[in-house]
Amino acid sequence: MNVQAEARSLLEEFDQLSNSARVARMVRLGAESRLNPNVRALINHLESQSLYEQLLSLESCHGSRELSFAKQIVSSSSSKHLKKRAINLIALLGSDDNLLWALQSVPPYLQVATLHRLRRGRGSRKRLAVIEKYLGDLEHKEEDVKQFQNFFLLGSEALVERNLPRFLEQFSIQQWLNLAKYHPEIAQRVLNEWIERSEEDDFTLVSKVNTVLKQWLSHDSTVKYAVELFRNSLKKVSISRLPVTELVERSPLKAVDIVLSCEENLETVTIEELYWRALRKLPMSSFRSLFGRYPGIVEEYEFTLFTPEQRLLAYRKYREGWRDDDGVIDAYKIKKLPSQERIAEARRHIKLKKFETRPSDRIPYIALLPWDEALELQTPFIRSGDAQIRSEALAAQIEAVKFDETHIEDALNLVLSRKNEQDPVKNQLISALWDIPRGKWKENHLGMLDEIIASFLKSRDLSTVTYRSLLMLLAPILSVHHEWAAAHIGKIMREHDYNSFRIDLSGPVPVKDSVASVQRELSPLLEKLLRKKDVYSLASLADMFSEHTKHWSEYLEACQKAIQMPDIDTSIYGQLFDILKKHKPGSLPRMLAPLVFENTALAAEPLVFSHVHHKQQNLLDAYLREAEEEPKDRRNALKVLHDGFWWWTPSQQEALAKILLNDIGHDDISFEDKVKCVLQLSLLAFLDPKSLFELAGSEESAIQESALRALGQLDGDQGLPILIEALSDDRAQIAIYSLRKVLKAIPKDKVFELLSSIPQTKVTVAKETVRLIGEMSTEKAFQYLLEKEQTELHADVRVALYRALWTYLDRDETWEIFIRAAENPDPKIAKAVCSIPEDGINMQQKQQLLQVLLRLLSHESPEVRIAALERCDAKPLQDPENILAPRLFELIYSKLNDECEGAAKAIFETYARTNVQQIGNVYRKLLSDRSALKRVHDAYMDIVSPFPGRKYLRPVTQLLLSIFKTDRLSVTRRVNLMFNGLPWEELRPYIFEILPELHADALHAAEIFIEKNETGWKEPQDDLLKVELGMARSKDERGRRLALSFLIGGVDESTGWTDEERFRLDGYRSDTSVLVAEAAWEYKVPEKVVEESDGEEEDENAEDEAGEDVAMEGAD
Repeated sequence: MNVQAEARSLLEEFDQLSNSARVARMVRLGAESRLNPNVRALINHLESQSLYEQLLSLESCHGSRELSFAKQIVSSSSSKHLKKRAINLIALLGSDDNLLWALQSVPPYLQVATLHRLRRGRGSRKRLAVIEKYLGDLEHKEEDVKQFQNFFLLGSEALVERNLPRFLEQFSIQQWLNLAKYHPEIAQRVLNEWIERSEEDDFTLVSKVNTVLKQWLSHDSTVKYAVELFRNSLKKVSISRLPVTELVERSPLKAVDIVLSCEENLETVTIEELYWRALRKLPMSSFRSLFGRYPGIVEEYEFTLFTPEQRLLAYRKYREGWRDDDGVIDAYKIKKLPSQERIAEARRHIKLKKFETRPSDRIPYIALLPWDEALELQTPFIRSGDAQIRSEALAAQIEAVKFDETHIEDALNLVLSRKNEQDPVKNQLISALWDIPRGKWKENHLGMLDEIIASFLKSRDLSTVTYRSLLMLLAPILSVHHEWAAAHIGKIMREHDYNSFRIDLSGPVPVKDSVASVQRELSPLLEKLLRKKDVYSLASLADMFSEHTKHWSEYLEACQKAIQMPDIDTSIYGQLFDILKKHKPGSLPRMLAPLVFENTALAAEPLVFSHVHHKQQNLLDAYLREAEEEPKDRRNALKVLHDGFWWWTPSQQEALAKILLNDIGHDDISFEDKVKCVLQLSLLAFLDPKSLFELAGSEESAIQESALRALGQLDGDQGLPILIEALSDDRAQIAIYSLRKVLKAIPKDKVFELLSSIPQTKVTVAKETVRLIGEMSTEKAFQYLLEKEQTELHADVRVALYRALWTYLDRDETWEIFIRAAENPDPKIAKAVCSIPEDGINMQQKQQLLQVLLRLLSHESPEVRIAALERCDAKPLQDPENILAPRLFELIYSKLNDECEGAAKAIFETYARTNVQQIGNVYRKLLSDRSALKRVHDAYMDIVSPFPGRKYLRPVTQLLLSIFKTDRLSVTRRVNLMFNGLPWEELRPYIFEILPELHADALHAAEIFIEKNETGWKEPQDDLLKVELGMARSKDERGRRLALSFLIGGVDESTGWTDEERFRLDGYRSDTSVLVAEAAWEYKVPEKVVEESDGEEEDENAEDEAGEDVAMEGAD
């Protein structure tokens, strides 16, 4: 056998196949090679050829189960793509020893990706034994300790337990995520132990707990761990600082149990964020308890989305509050009530005075009454000469049949009696029938519907809108009475202007039967649309059945015929192609083969070209022809490609390269498009990149720059020599950044040798070189950085060097360098160490970081000090030994506003728990400096809150109130602090204390706080009555004015004003003080609505003895 001839023949065959067909052919050849030496010889020949042929040879391994070539690729190929395919192949087919060898042979970036993929695998693809052996080899290698630290959480429980004490203290956020993901039991135990020994609301603990909770709540299998961690966290963490909303959505019942067992109340914003869809899942016992404590979980605009039982509970709570000043509740809410409550509310509404001047406004409420009673009251409106009123009354009455299905025939008779109405009224009549559930339509109703439809269709003035309404009425009936409904749908659509509409086939009739019925009726319509070439109407027919269109075979055949019509509007091609791709994908290969060559508009359609690129690469020649007259639309389609060229053949890539190079050299092509062409060239991995090498020396800067960037995108290291050469000339600043991607596939020793030899005369090159060396994480790299730090460096390079040393925060030499940097008089150098990360460092390193920050806070430059203060505020550090405290308290007295405010924020965030008295001493001194006092106190007011999440600030707040009490100029400041910083139980004594000192501004501020509760000092269960009554008896008019505010602020908005509260308001209106009486009269209270009994005693606490849920007939 002539192997070379056979290979040429095979490759020629492959030029006519799609990528998937080529892969399938190679897999079959691989299987044959196990028994056929000639085929084995053919594959061996391909293995020694080009990158394209090597890729094909790798695919054959799936059939042969032979991995020697895959191992060869891993050990010697420079192709990143082939290496990745090879190690994936070994992971799939190889032994544990083979896979372990491959892991140790590939570059680090592939090790990371492969280890995680193996750990996430299922069944035999998990390969835990290989991971364990790989980690076991790393565990005892001191030089690989950082690599082991990054990977060990992928190992077994025993390995993790063995090494956890060694690394836990310096866990990064990502390591916590990995621990939670791969070893949830260990993560839960470690966090529970941390919770037990921590202080309340420890910042670091809260951060880690939230990180782990969100990880667990995002996966069904770990929700149970999240529930237990959440429950245990409440021992030390405020519930307001935990993801309550996410927990309720993932585990509603258990979450509600936790929330109700927690003494701390949820914040208002959290209550409002609870998702109604999760709350609907709760049993009534849990929902009732939650609603009793947090009635705000049912917001007015979401009321109709809850279950009938939940709606009844909310209605009984909120009905007074929902009424406007005239006693009116929106009809849409009343519609969703149980029958008894709905009827009672309807009867109350039609008697309201508001409707006496506009009787027709009663129409929607009348419709909520029992059918006969409603019809009698609607009759005057139904007979109205005003078509709008008549239409509204008829529609409302017909819609009301959903409350009592026994009157469906009456509703149909009502429609028939108005068959001579004008078109807008007819449309309303038909639309009103939509609300009748499909299952309620019985056989005896169909005859009446026949009569209605026939009479309406005879009307000469029937509008397109009314035709559509008829179709919308028939659509749901199709899945119950399919033959009947299909006949009417077909008749309307055949004989009248077509209207697009959606059919929901969720009824008892099988989907295929419903679609078949429609197909029989609409066959003439399809022929008509094709004959008229009305492709827009044809395409929109797909909306009728949506995902069920696949059952409408005749329609899909019509779409095939339409897309092949040569003279239709080209803008419809994409829509027709999408229909066929979704519902009849098997028709595409044969259909597209001639079309993409003959029809430029179709070929250029993005959806079509995307399909060719991804599925039918054998048709790419239609886009790659070299003729000058080739339509631009085909060429433009190629410009959007930015991946997937591995599916192409070398000849296809070569054809594209010619087109791209021609465009790059063409004067009429914009530079933006030329740059895109250059980047595309770098993705053509089967071609020699010499054209890119030439472009990297182009005199056009845009082309040159894009070519240098493209060299970093190459699949192998072919561009490395050009990039190294460019580092010595004006192209260096671009070349150095491109070099990063090339180096990640090269062994570290070679990388270090290469980087350390690069000329560093240019600042940009020197900066990036230092960064790259730092990222290597080797001892040799660290020693290089230490030596470099001792030399004269440009400021930007020195800053880059400090960033590179972040990799070595476990070394004392690194911290000595950072200390020197913090003391450097150059602000740029000093500021470079402001952003050293806290994540992933141990306690000793945190102490060293505090020493660096102390130097920065003591720097002579205000610019540096403020940068350090911003760091302390944005990322507070624990400082148990008060290392920073003395300096921060000194900076409080700075004359620079930014510095003073920054120091204040840092102090409050860091020392509010530990240095309360020192904060008090600062305030006492600041009383004599009003400007500084305002700056500092404004910073405190930015973070203080009465909510439990800021409970740790309350000792500070109480101390400040005692200090301000001695200052006659701080009365309003005391009022603001009281209501912003304390909850009601702690706030109450201060109100009586401050009363004699209230001046006009302070009194007004207190009134606003009490009446509006904007800061959240008052919670729903707080009772203001005692304070109100106590102040109401005050001889001081200011006390009585505040008593009025407490009355207004204490009214439950959900239930409205009670008789007792109205009586007390009248008392304030009679007060002898104008201050009190005028304010009482100015406050508008909604008019009291007198309830009329319908003869039945309502028991709001009654429950069905047969079960917990209340019966809700007709509610939905």
